[in-house]
Amino acid sequence: MQAHYRLKDYESAVADLSAVLRVDAENKAARQQLVIASNQLRRQRLHERQAYAGMFDRLAKVTPATWHHVQLARIYA
Repeated sequence: MQAHYRLKDYESAVADLSAVLRVDAENKAARQQLVIASNQLRRQRLHERQAYAGMFDRLAKVTPATWHHVQLARIYA
């Protein structure tokens, strides 16, 4: 659990902590760590969405004519 969290593998940390809580629902430490790991996972996914959001907009602006120029520039570079 902590290894996953320290490696920023929040999905695995959340899965492990959820499994612990299924076995021992009264485990306060696991519950607290689950809240922390879930929040980190949410932040990580938000950051990824923001990072990739503009990528597809930029690709959509490439017209066939500009794509042709890009390909020619690569060939003759």
